[in-house]
Amino acid sequence: MSSILKIAIAICCLALAATSFMTHQGKALLSRHLTENTGENPPAAAPPANLAPVVRATTQQAAPASLSRAISLDPDKFGHYYANAELNGRTIALLVDTGASYVALTAEDARNIGIYPSDSDFKLRMSTANGESRAAPVTLSTIRLGGISIYDVPAIVMQPGASTTSLLGMSFLKKLSGFEVAQGRLVLHQ
Repeated sequence: MSSILKIAIAICCLALAATSFMTHQGKALLSRHLTENTGENPPAAAPPANLAPVVRATTQQAAPASLSRAISLDPDKFGHYYANAELNGRTIALLVDTGASYVALTAEDARNIGIYPSDSDFKLRMSTANGESRAAPVTLSTIRLGGISIYDVPAIVMQPGASTTSLLGMSFLKKLSGFEVAQGRLVLHQ
């Protein structure tokens, strides 16, 4: 009986080794296939446990390397990232907020860039961190941030008094080729 048990253990060890080998080979083949046939980058390996994590979020289509532009933002003392962006030829400060579905302008910032919604324009019901509010939908022709220019950006104007800070939300961020937090800085890529 002990020889049968030894054979069974040996077979199990061989099966585990073969599975590990095949998994590694399969990943290598998939990586080579993606790179050669589709031009896509293979999935990145997990970083070693002793390194600080890098948070990545990318959209579906990346810009060609020759057209790629990037800017880096340093956090404020609370760890928030603010960007001075040009909208309608005027510069305003926006808090980068991945939790905001849209670029959201305060009523004051909207007026400063020439957008004047009427009371009847505030048709959207919004649930925000500050509670329920209404907003007016708008489309911003261009948002420029350093060398990055994004066109036809859906946005909202918040009711007067609803917020004191304009937000650079996902309606802008998802039009980028990607963004990441690396070494404490927020890097936006186009």
